[in-house]
Amino acid sequence: MRRVAILAVLLSAVPLLARAEVAPRSAGQLAGYSDLIVTGEVVDLTVTSERSRIESGFGNYDWIVALKIWVDGVEKGDGPEGQFLTAYCFRVKSRKSLLEFLSPSGHHPIPGAGAKVRAYLAQADSRWHVVLPNGLQSVDENTELADAPEVEALSCGFTYLLPLGAWILIAILGLLIFATVRLVRFVRKRRRAS
Repeated sequence: MRRVAILAVLLSAVPLLARAEVAPRSAGQLAGYSDLIVTGEVVDLTVTSERSRIESGFGNYDWIVALKIWVDGVEKGDGPEGQFLTAYCFRVKSRKSLLEFLSPSGHHPIPGAGAKVRAYLAQADSRWHVVLPNGLQSVDENTELADAPEVEALSCGFTYLLPLGAWILIAILGLLIFATVRLVRFVRKRRRAS
Protein backbone atom coordinates (compact mmCIF):
# COMPACT_ATOMS: atom_id res chain seq x y z
CA MET A 1 0.00 0.00 0.00
CA ARG A 2 2.87 2.32 0.86
CA ARG A 3 4.48 1.76 -2.55
CA VAL A 4 1.21 2.60 -4.29
CA ALA A 5 1.00 5.90 -2.38
CA ILE A 6 4.60 6.82 -3.29
CA LEU A 7 3.94 5.92 -6.95
CA ALA A 8 0.76 8.05 -6.94
CA VAL A 9 2.70 11.05 -5.60
CA LEU A 10 5.44 10.61 -8.21
CA LEU A 11 2.94 10.26 -11.06
CA SER A 12 1.08 13.38 -9.92
CA ALA A 13 4.35 15.33 -10.25
CA VAL A 14 4.83 14.32 -13.92
CA PRO A 15 2.58 17.09 -15.34
CA LEU A 16 4.49 19.65 -13.29
CA LEU A 17 7.84 18.40 -14.54
CA ALA A 18 6.56 18.39 -18.11
CA ARG A 19 6.04 22.15 -17.84
CA ALA A 20 9.64 22.75 -16.88
CA GLU A 21 12.24 24.67 -18.87
CA VAL A 22 11.91 24.76 -22.66
CA ALA A 23 14.76 22.90 -24.37
CA PRO A 24 16.81 24.84 -26.93
CA ARG A 25 15.26 24.57 -30.39
CA SER A 26 16.91 23.92 -33.73
CA ALA A 27 16.84 26.59 -36.45
CA GLY A 28 14.05 24.67 -38.20
CA GLN A 29 11.94 24.51 -35.06
CA LEU A 30 12.51 28.20 -34.34
CA ALA A 31 11.47 29.06 -37.91
CA GLY A 32 8.29 27.02 -37.47
CA TYR A 33 7.30 29.03 -34.38
CA SER A 34 8.20 32.37 -36.02
CA ASP A 35 5.99 34.89 -37.79
CA LEU A 36 9.04 36.97 -38.70
CA ILE A 37 12.75 36.22 -39.02
CA VAL A 38 15.13 39.17 -39.34
CA THR A 39 18.86 39.73 -39.34
CA GLY A 40 20.46 42.86 -38.00
CA GLU A 41 22.45 44.52 -35.26
CA VAL A 42 21.36 45.13 -31.69
CA VAL A 43 21.87 48.85 -31.15
CA ASP A 44 20.36 49.25 -27.67
CA LEU A 45 18.59 47.39 -24.90
CA THR A 46 16.42 48.49 -22.02
CA VAL A 47 15.37 46.48 -18.99
CA THR A 48 12.07 46.98 -17.17
CA SER A 49 9.95 44.93 -14.81
CA GLU A 50 6.37 43.79 -15.32
CA ARG A 51 3.95 41.14 -14.11
CA SER A 52 4.73 37.73 -15.52
CA ARG A 53 2.64 36.53 -18.46
CA ILE A 54 3.67 32.91 -17.89
CA GLU A 55 2.98 32.66 -14.14
CA SER A 56 0.20 35.22 -13.81
CA GLY A 57 -0.43 34.89 -10.07
CA PHE A 58 0.10 37.77 -7.65
CA GLY A 59 3.76 38.39 -6.84
CA ASN A 60 5.19 36.88 -10.03
CA TYR A 61 7.30 39.34 -12.03
CA ASP A 62 9.64 39.14 -15.01
CA TRP A 63 12.48 41.29 -16.26
CA ILE A 64 11.48 42.50 -19.73
CA VAL A 65 14.43 43.16 -22.03
CA ALA A 66 13.57 45.27 -25.07
CA LEU A 67 16.17 44.94 -27.81
CA LYS A 68 16.31 47.68 -30.43
CA ILE A 69 17.50 45.98 -33.63
CA TRP A 70 18.52 47.70 -36.87
CA VAL A 71 17.05 45.31 -39.46
CA ASP A 72 19.27 44.76 -42.49
CA GLY A 73 17.55 41.62 -43.80
CA VAL A 74 14.20 39.81 -43.63
CA GLU A 75 14.23 36.02 -44.07
CA LYS A 76 10.58 35.28 -43.29
CA GLY A 77 7.46 37.42 -43.08
CA ASP A 78 6.80 41.08 -43.75
CA GLY A 79 9.45 42.99 -41.85
CA PRO A 80 10.79 46.52 -41.57
CA GLU A 81 14.01 46.13 -43.60
CA GLY A 82 16.21 49.21 -43.24
CA GLN A 83 14.39 50.29 -40.07
CA PHE A 84 14.46 49.70 -36.33
CA LEU A 85 12.45 46.93 -34.71
CA THR A 86 11.96 46.29 -31.00
CA ALA A 87 12.11 42.63 -29.96
CA TYR A 88 11.07 41.61 -26.45
CA CYS A 89 12.74 38.96 -24.29
CA PHE A 90 12.32 38.10 -20.62
CA ARG A 91 14.01 36.58 -17.61
CA VAL A 92 12.35 35.59 -14.34
CA LYS A 93 12.49 38.29 -11.68
CA SER A 94 10.43 36.72 -8.89
CA ARG A 95 8.10 33.83 -8.19
CA LYS A 96 6.14 33.25 -5.01
CA SER A 97 6.61 29.49 -4.84
CA LEU A 98 9.01 26.74 -5.83
CA LEU A 99 6.47 25.15 -8.19
CA GLU A 100 6.19 28.37 -10.20
CA PHE A 101 9.94 28.20 -10.88
CA LEU A 102 9.20 25.10 -13.00
CA SER A 103 7.96 27.36 -15.79
CA PRO A 104 10.38 28.66 -18.44
CA SER A 105 13.06 30.96 -17.02
CA GLY A 106 13.31 33.13 -20.12
CA HIS A 107 15.47 33.69 -23.16
CA HIS A 108 19.06 32.53 -23.37
CA PRO A 109 21.21 34.29 -24.48
CA ILE A 110 20.15 37.96 -24.60
CA PRO A 111 23.03 39.82 -26.27
CA GLY A 112 23.91 43.47 -25.90
CA ALA A 113 24.57 46.35 -28.26
CA GLY A 114 26.82 45.52 -31.19
CA ALA A 115 25.74 41.89 -31.54
CA LYS A 116 24.82 40.79 -35.05
CA VAL A 117 21.78 38.54 -34.68
CA ARG A 118 19.20 36.47 -36.45
CA ALA A 119 15.98 37.04 -34.51
CA TYR A 120 13.13 34.54 -34.64
CA LEU A 121 10.03 36.53 -33.68
CA ALA A 122 6.38 35.82 -32.96
CA GLN A 123 3.80 38.59 -32.74
CA ALA A 124 1.58 38.87 -29.68
CA ASP A 125 -0.14 41.88 -28.11
CA SER A 126 1.09 44.04 -31.04
CA ARG A 127 4.68 43.38 -29.94
CA TRP A 128 7.39 41.21 -31.45
CA HIS A 129 8.46 38.57 -28.93
CA VAL A 130 11.59 36.47 -29.37
CA VAL A 131 10.74 32.77 -29.65
CA LEU A 132 11.62 30.85 -26.46
CA PRO A 133 14.23 29.97 -25.39
CA ASN A 134 16.99 30.57 -27.96
CA GLY A 135 15.29 32.72 -30.60
CA LEU A 136 18.32 34.99 -30.89
CA GLN A 137 21.21 33.43 -32.80
CA SER A 138 24.46 34.82 -34.12
CA VAL A 139 24.47 35.61 -37.85
CA ASP A 140 28.00 34.19 -37.94
CA GLU A 141 27.68 30.46 -37.26
CA ASN A 142 31.21 30.38 -35.79
CA THR A 143 30.34 32.94 -33.13
CA GLU A 144 28.26 32.17 -30.06
CA LEU A 145 26.20 34.92 -28.46
CA ALA A 146 26.62 35.78 -24.79
CA ASP A 147 24.39 37.64 -22.35
CA ALA A 148 24.80 41.41 -22.20
CA PRO A 149 26.31 42.71 -18.93
CA GLU A 150 22.94 44.35 -18.13
CA VAL A 151 21.26 40.95 -18.42
CA GLU A 152 23.94 39.13 -16.39
CA ALA A 153 23.34 41.61 -13.56
CA LEU A 154 19.63 40.71 -13.32
CA SER A 155 18.67 38.70 -10.28
CA CYS A 156 15.73 36.46 -9.59
CA GLY A 157 14.24 35.19 -6.37
CA PHE A 158 11.11 34.69 -4.40
CA THR A 159 8.48 37.39 -3.93
CA TYR A 160 8.46 36.98 -0.16
CA LEU A 161 12.21 36.25 0.30
CA LEU A 162 11.26 32.57 0.69
CA PRO A 163 8.81 30.46 -1.28
CA LEU A 164 5.22 30.91 -0.14
CA GLY A 165 5.14 27.22 0.82
CA ALA A 166 8.09 27.80 3.19
CA TRP A 167 6.26 30.67 4.91
CA ILE A 168 3.20 28.43 5.38
CA LEU A 169 5.41 25.70 6.87
CA ILE A 170 7.08 28.24 9.19
CA ALA A 171 3.64 29.49 10.29
CA ILE A 172 2.40 25.95 11.00
CA LEU A 173 5.57 25.09 12.95
CA GLY A 174 5.27 28.36 14.86
CA LEU A 175 1.66 27.59 15.79
CA LEU A 176 2.59 24.06 16.88
CA ILE A 177 5.42 25.36 19.08
CA PHE A 178 3.14 28.03 20.54
CA ALA A 179 0.39 25.46 21.24
CA THR A 180 2.93 23.04 22.81
CA VAL A 181 4.35 25.74 25.10
CA ARG A 182 0.83 26.77 26.17
CA LEU A 183 -0.12 23.13 26.82
CA VAL A 184 3.02 22.49 28.90
CA ARG A 185 2.37 25.64 30.97
CA PHE A 186 -1.25 24.63 31.48
CA VAL A 187 -0.28 21.10 32.61
CA ARG A 188 2.37 22.46 35.03
CA LYS A 189 -0.10 24.95 36.46
CA ARG A 190 -2.71 22.18 37.05
CA ARG A 191 -0.09 19.96 38.75
CA ARG A 192 0.95 22.77 41.08
CA ALA A 193 -2.68 23.47 41.91
CA SER A 194 -3.33 19.83 42.87
